Amino acid sequence: MRLFAALQLSEDMKSALADTAAELAKLGKGRFTRTENLHLTLAFIGETPASDAAVEALGGLDAACFEMTLSGAGHFENLLWAGIAPNPALESLAAKTFSLLQEAGFALEEREFIPHITLVRDYKPFEGEIPQFAPAETCMTVTHVSLMKSEQIGGKLTYTEIFSKALLP
Repeated sequence: MRLFAALQLSEDMKSALADTAAELAKLGKGRFTRTENLHLTLAFIGETPASDAAVEALGGLDAACFEMTLSGAGHFENLLWAGIAPNPALESLAAKTFSLLQEAGFALEEREFIPHITLVRDYKPFEGEIPQFAPAETCMTVTHVSLMKSEQIGGKLTYTEIFSKALLP
C-alpha cells in the first residue's frame, strides 16, 4: 500500500486551486492534479504493508486546529505548486508527524519541509518560460490530519483517506 500523511483541503481552497490550474492549462500542458486529489503532504511514507503502524503513529498526534492560507506559488523544475503563507503551527504539525512516523519505524526521506500543493507535473509551456501564477489567497481551518492511500482505480490516480486524526479545538 502506498501511503502518505496529508492535510485535506476545504472546497473553497480546492476551487481557488482549480481556477489557477485552469489558467495554467491555457498556457501549457502537463499532468494536472485532479481537483479531488489536491492536498498538502505532511510526510510521504511510500509503499508499506504496515498501515496499522502508520495509523497508530498518527493516532498519537497532539496538536491544535489552526488557520492556513494559500499564498504565492513556485516550481521544482517542471512541477508547479501553490504555496502556503508562513505558518509556525503548520511547521510544528509537519515536524510532529514526521517524528511520530519515524519513531514507528518508517524510513522517511529527510528533506526540508516546503509546504506546497502540487498543481501540475511535467509542465511544458506552449511558449517561452513557465508563466507567473498564484492562486487567490484563500484561508481554511485545519481540523484533522489524514492518512491517505494512493492507488490507480480505473486508470486514474486516486487518493483515499484510511484514517483521520482530529486536531484539538
